[in-house]
Amino acid sequence: MDDFQKQIEEMRYIVLSNDGMMNVFTSLRTMAQKIEVDFSTISKKINTHSGESCYCTSKKTHIIYYIQKMRTSELVSEIVS
Repeated sequence: MDDFQKQIEEMRYIVLSNDGMMNVFTSLRTMAQKIEVDFSTISKKINTHSGESCYCTSKKTHIIYYIQKMRTSELVSEIVS
């Protein structure tokens, strides 16, 4: 359980797309590379929209992404309970 708990604690973002993809990422830059949206755009939009989530569209692929910051401490508490 400890290894699994560590993996969960390292996850920072949940990403859903209009093409059916769902993924989790440990860093903003890794996510930005994968979904082909500039990391500064994502950061700016998240901070503008409540600091928790935002929608972004890749200019290259035109895929729309919903990005949600994870609250890992709350999630881990629920898993361990």
